Amino acid sequence: MREIDVRISARKIEGYPTVTKTIQFETVDEFIIKVDQALERIDFGKVDCYVDNFDKVFGDDEVKILEENWFIID
Repeated sequence: MREIDVRISARKIEGYPTVTKTIQFETVDEFIIKVDQALERIDFGKVDCYVDNFDKVFGDDEVKILEENWFIID
């Protein structure tokens, strides 16, 4: 089981409020699903999702998949 923090920042709300969620997952597909579920509960509307991959939790191929799905990799 892998674990990583995701920063979810509202794009259309003044002050750009940000929530950090810790996501546990096995595959990149499971990670995307869990982030989508977290987005539904937060209800910010339009958001930016930042993933800090400093510890190389995601491999290069997985990073490409995340970027294709609009994640911002720090």
